[in-house]
Amino acid sequence: MRKIVVSAVLVAALVTGSLFVAYNFLPGLEPSRAPRLAPVAPLEPVTRSSTIIAPVAIAHSAIRTALDAQAPRKFEGKQEKPITDLLNNSSISWTVERGPLSVATRDERLIISTPLTGAAHLSGQISNTAGNLVGALGGILNQGLGQDLQRITGQTIG
Repeated sequence: MRKIVVSAVLVAALVTGSLFVAYNFLPGLEPSRAPRLAPVAPLEPVTRSSTIIAPVAIAHSAIRTALDAQAPRKFEGKQEKPITDLLNNSSISWTVERGPLSVATRDERLIISTPLTGAAHLSGQISNTAGNLVGALGGILNQGLGQDLQRITGQTIG
């Protein structure tokens, strides 16, 4: 029994000595002391841009409503002297009206369509150059037709 007691005392002394050495001389094993942190330099600011890709679902009716509110229903325009070589004092005007917009998808593409109706009006006086050209072309086809076409030079169209 004496050997058991002596062995137990020796084991207890060995464990106590090992723990004393570990806590006092080996870094990082002390439970009561926190490690010392070295100061860290601040991070440099980011100078590049980032891209985030996120799936988005927007109803076709919302797209159609937004487009319909922004797109004008009627386009009008006028241009003076668009073709001065063939017509003197010429002007061209146009009007285009759009119908209701429709929005659909096909093969992962957005399709926007609308019916368009419009008119264009060209007015002016046929120039001598145009009259001679038309007369020559008409003369090739038919002698009387060429003379009739050449006679309308100087008349107003519109």
